[in-house]
Amino acid sequence: MELCKQAAVRNKPFILSLSAPFIPQFFKDPLDASAPYWDYVIGNETEAAAYSESHGLGLTDVKEIAKALANLPKENTQRKRVAIVTQGTLPTVVAVQGEDAVQEFPVHAIAQDEIYDTNGAGDAFAGGFSAGIVEGRSLAEAVDMGQWLARLSIKELGPSYVFHHRHRIKVDHRDLLTLPNYLATPSPSRPTSPLSRAGQKYSLFPFLALVALMVAWKNSWVKFSTTGHIKGMVLVVLHACAFHLKSKIQLYDSPPNQPTG
Repeated sequence: MELCKQAAVRNKPFILSLSAPFIPQFFKDPLDASAPYWDYVIGNETEAAAYSESHGLGLTDVKEIAKALANLPKENTQRKRVAIVTQGTLPTVVAVQGEDAVQEFPVHAIAQDEIYDTNGAGDAFAGGFSAGIVEGRSLAEAVDMGQWLARLSIKELGPSYVFHHRHRIKVDHRDLLTLPNYLATPSPSRPTSPLSRAGQKYSLFPFLALVALMVAWKNSWVKFSTTGHIKGMVLVVLHACAFHLKSKIQLYDSPPNQPTG
C-alpha cells in the first residue's frame, strides 16, 4: 500500500493487473484497498466478469464493466483512471474516467496455425502496455504495444521471448524421447549454424548414454550400490540436459518485426 500512496503523492502512474478471476473473488478486501490508487487497471473479460460478480455490480457487458472500473473513487485526481479489458481475438476495450464513450482497439491479426500457446498472453499485453506508458506514448500506442507483445507471446511455446538481436535462447519441455529426431532434423526455425550443428552432433552421445544406463538399471544389468554410482548417474543426467539446452541456442541473421506503434 505504501507504493500506491507514494505513486499518488508524486503523481506517478500506478498500473494494476487483475491477473486472474480468483483475485477479485477471494482477495476482494486488499484489492479494494488499492483501488483508489489505480491509474490504469488491466484485465481480460473473465477477470472483469469476476470483478462485477464479486462486487455486486450486476453487469455482464464488458464495456459497462470497464466504465464502472474507470469511475471508481480515485485518490490522485491529477490523472484520469483508464480501464483496459482484453477479449482474446475480440477488440480491446478501453474506458476513461468521466468519459461516456468507450474505445475499441482491434487486435493484431494472426493466423490460426501460428498460435502455439495462449498462456501468459494477458501478462504480455500488460507488460507491453506498461512499457508504452513509461515511455510516454499515447494511450492508443500503449495499447498497440501491448497487443504486439501479446501476439508475439502466443506464437511461442512456454515462457520464451524472441530477443531483438541475433541470439535467441529457448527452453521448452519437449519429451526426451523425441529429442534425437528433433536434434537430427534441420528446420527453418533452427538454422544449421556451426553452433547448432555442434549441438545436433554431440547432444546425441550423452542422451544415448543416459538411455542405455536407464535401460541397464531397469533390467538389473547394473547395480547402484554406492553413493558414487548414484552421483555418476546424476552427472550423466545433468550432462544430457546441458547439451539439450545448448542445442536450443538458435542464431538469427535479422531481428523480428518491430511494433508499429
